[in-house]
Amino acid sequence: MIEQAFLEAADSLFANFKNKEEIVSAVKSMQFSANIVMRRVEIMSNDIHLQLRTDSDNCVYFSLQLDESTDVVDTSQMTVFVRMVFNDFTITEDLLKFIPLKGHTTG
Repeated sequence: MIEQAFLEAADSLFANFKNKEEIVSAVKSMQFSANIVMRRVEIMSNDIHLQLRTDSDNCVYFSLQLDESTDVVDTSQMTVFVRMVFNDFTITEDLLKFIPLKGHTTG
């Protein structure tokens, strides 16, 4: 299932690339067992966490934006975004966290 999704995505994403067949072949040779996928997701998660930590340590100013939404099973959740300004006046905005809120909503 995961492999098929990757193959379909690769077919669309790399349609105009000269080395499309090479890319699709590499995707076909990837291992997609549950443990491997879980480990890769964990590695990416740790990398994103480290990047956010480094950015937050280096930023001059920051602001938080909070947004409340409801998922498909009527569970409220708060989304926290952070916007950071650096010494060179570059600005980044990233998703910081999803926080499930207690209780359910109906609408």
